Amino acid sequence: MHTPVFQEVPDEIDETWQHAVVVGGMASRNLPQVARAYKTAADELLKQAFSQYEPHEIDYPIIFLYRHTIEVYLKAMLKAPPETHDLGRLIELLEQQVGTKIAAWVKDRLWDFQRMDRHSDVFRYADPPPDGELWIDFQQLKAVMDRLVEAFEKQITGRGVGR
Repeated sequence: MHTPVFQEVPDEIDETWQHAVVVGGMASRNLPQVARAYKTAADELLKQAFSQYEPHEIDYPIIFLYRHTIEVYLKAMLKAPPETHDLGRLIELLEQQVGTKIAAWVKDRLWDFQRMDRHSDVFRYADPPPDGELWIDFQQLKAVMDRLVEAFEKQITGRGVGR
């Protein structure tokens, strides 16, 4: 309990260590890598929600991680991403940058998240959704996120958004 959590990298580590991570320096990650990590974490929590918990017990972290996945992917696709959590602003900038290359269904789902949690604070805390009581089908959410990420990855690799 007296050892700092964030420490200098030990000299004796090698490829066999599995209990820690190196961040920063040569281990720095780019935005798509970080977005993929948030998506993976949300997917794993969703599996746990179905198998070990009642889904409502870990719903806010799941939704927050998926929402943050979207935010980081949007920033990764922008040439000059602003320092904002406002999805509406990020969506508008992406539309300006790529024009009509964004499929209508992609825009619709992005705006769903923007309307629900514009500044990334609804699912970070215990805030109620702005539209009151809502139903979120986690199976549909997972399917939507899988397809959105596929569309984002196509944009990052130069093959368009959601086409």
